[in-house]
Amino acid sequence: MSETDPMNVNERRKYSHKVRMRYMIMKERAEKSRLLVEAIAVTGLHRKSILRLLHGELVRKLRRKQRGPVYGSDVSDAVRVIARSLDYPCAERLQPNLVRSAAGRLLTGCGACAATPPPTTASGSSS
Repeated sequence: MSETDPMNVNERRKYSHKVRMRYMIMKERAEKSRLLVEAIAVTGLHRKSILRLLHGELVRKLRRKQRGPVYGSDVSDAVRVIARSLDYPCAERLQPNLVRSAAGRLLTGCGACAATPPPTTASGSSS
């Protein structure tokens, strides 16, 4: 992280853990106030938000409802075949190659996925 970039959530949590220990052992109000001013300058959060973090639980809560699949099984099958043919690259390298691989002979020639024709316009011609 650069000095000019804002802190992300994980960095703020780490910093909050360290500040919380210092905040709890301080006895005088003036010391606590100085520590809050420092935390405001470092994190960029408002004073009340920092106090909520320091007095509350610092453990992140899990998502109550998990997200479901976005695409259907035909898309998942196609991605699986393309990933296998490219020797399972990482997502950053797989994503740009999906359209090129799907448009080429890769999916139509392998027989693993049923190739569907492109949608046609109302006049019957495809673009």
